Amino acid sequence: MNKEYLLLDKISKKRWHYLKDSMQIEPVRCNNTSEIIVLDCETTGLDIGCYGKDEILEISIINGEGNVLLNTLLKPYNKKDWPEAVWIHNITPDMVSEMPYPHEILPILLGILNTAKVIVGYNISFDLRVLESIGIKWTGKVDDVMKMFVPIYKKDTGNWRNQKLSTCAAYYNYNYESANHRSLEDAKSTLHCYKCINNNVVGHKTLFSDLIDKYKQELIEYFEGNNKGYEGNLESALKLACKIIDEKDTKQMIGLFHKNMSDKELLNIWRIIFYSIRGLSVTDRVKKVKQPTGGYVNPKNMVIEIIDESDDRFCDISDENISPSLIGLVVDYLARMILGEEKKSIFHIALKGAAIIDEKESDDQKTQTKRAMRILKKINSIDNESIKYTCRLVQYDSWGRGGMSELNWHLAPNEYTLENIKCMIHRCTVFFEKYGPILQSGFTFEGGYSRIITSGDGDYISNDTIWDFKVSKNLPTKENTLQLLIYYVMGKVSAKDEFKEIKQIGICNPRLNIVALKKIKDVGNKILEKIADEVIGYGY
Repeated sequence: MNKEYLLLDKISKKRWHYLKDSMQIEPVRCNNTSEIIVLDCETTGLDIGCYGKDEILEISIINGEGNVLLNTLLKPYNKKDWPEAVWIHNITPDMVSEMPYPHEILPILLGILNTAKVIVGYNISFDLRVLESIGIKWTGKVDDVMKMFVPIYKKDTGNWRNQKLSTCAAYYNYNYESANHRSLEDAKSTLHCYKCINNNVVGHKTLFSDLIDKYKQELIEYFEGNNKGYEGNLESALKLACKIIDEKDTKQMIGLFHKNMSDKELLNIWRIIFYSIRGLSVTDRVKKVKQPTGGYVNPKNMVIEIIDESDDRFCDISDENISPSLIGLVVDYLARMILGEEKKSIFHIALKGAAIIDEKESDDQKTQTKRAMRILKKINSIDNESIKYTCRLVQYDSWGRGGMSELNWHLAPNEYTLENIKCMIHRCTVFFEKYGPILQSGFTFEGGYSRIITSGDGDYISNDTIWDFKVSKNLPTKENTLQLLIYYVMGKVSAKDEFKEIKQIGICNPRLNIVALKKIKDVGNKILEKIADEVIGYGY
């Protein structure tokens, strides 16, 4: 008989007087032919362990063949309600009022543990703390499927973070039915994933990626060739794209997700495929997301602060003769010059855009890079001439970001535009002093991009805030808040040092002379997870 556990005598005093007599009880013999058991528990909360305040509500154990060895609800000793946890697993106080206390099932539990050499679980460290909360410390081997899945998912998606059990189960085509997050269904799905990983089963996301890669170039050429006629009609474009992909592969790709899908579901799958092939920037992705009413985060709930209380000038957009998007770039880039950033670094996207245009031209027509460099040399401060040449240079930005626009080499801001730009740059200097120091500008998210969002760069990072820079005449919108939350999630996934201390998102609008702030803790993990899975696409 194995004994890969210890009985603890140092646990919460509130539970010890219930459990101490059980420590002398002989384990009930368990007829388990497998040395592997899969464990999952549900609790009143996350503060669990020897001295934790939360308690166990349900425990399920199956063996390596999937046979149920233990599955029962449990009555907590001290907790009377757990409103937040009910939302997750739907186990109410009434459901456990007539159930046994944990010490009453200890003989059965110890008998099961006596047969095991390995405990398998999903985020098993949590379940082991649950065992410790009822006086049992497991000292044998453990296999954490969540940790085993990380390198597999990273290889396929580039996303290295821990994934939810539902994501892992879907990856291995398991029909995950644990809508209420109950322990037995979690244990069964964990065992399925464990076997798939150990048997080197190829998950459907890998097949999905392979099929996209197989037809990627052909589809790109098709969509680019039909861009004008189908860009505004995704459904038509996707239906026609089906003709390109081999019928067998099409059926296989669709079969990897769901059987008997509705037309709406089928279109959604093709939408994912379409975005994966084309790739989207953060701003493009935000435009395509249908947010809940009020947004994932309602911008009306952001805290508004004045940047410069001594400045009451009104930067009226109606008198300006240059588009707001270009003005935003001009103010942003010239403000970064004030911070001391090197010019080639500030204007690197514009210079990239000029190079892209040259690539499309014959050798004797490759003039744009030279022109861009000549303009760059004329930008040295925030005087009228520097502002004028900055307005001309940032026209290349569209090309550098994968788009295209007409270039106007006679573009010159009128006096109203010049004054407004100078006013906004001044407010930026006040912003830097008041909310700085600025640790980074023009940051990117290598390691945090997905198959759907393949590009995008943010504006500023201070000590604890990711900032987006706007010169709109309007107050922050739900699109603005979503963009910042995408930045936050991708930054965390990228594991770059500059994102480790971020605690809030912020919008700086020097036109309105305001900043708008929102603490991440007030957003909530559930919203962040929805954005990670549904918007960024880590779940696909």
